[in-house]
Amino acid sequence: GPFWDLFSSFGYYSRYTNSIGYAQLRGGTRILEISHTVIGAYLLSQLVLDTEHQFYNNLLENGIGLRITPDVHVGFHFVAEYRRGYYLNVTELARRERESVYLPGYESTRLMLIFEHSF
Repeated sequence: GPFWDLFSSFGYYSRYTNSIGYAQLRGGTRILEISHTVIGAYLLSQLVLDTEHQFYNNLLENGIGLRITPDVHVGFHFVAEYRRGYYLNVTELARRERESVYLPGYESTRLMLIFEHSF
């Protein structure tokens, strides 16, 4: 069936005197469920902002993903995501710094192995 989830976090990094916040919304559906094996597909959107306005920490990403769980009782998941991201020009300095090295947008393919377990 369909699913939705919202993830957010906020952390302070004393080494850089910076804080970064993340918010991700994901929605999708199970496209296959056989015995203990599940395959799901989803769309996602993620917003990242920081307090020091570093261009690489202020972005918006949208994408698609596929999650394969070979056995729901074991807790391993294989995930593939394609994301298209955009740097946010949060300040004029951030825009100039980004323009000196990167285009306004980027594409990313991410392959992940996730282990999930309750303690």
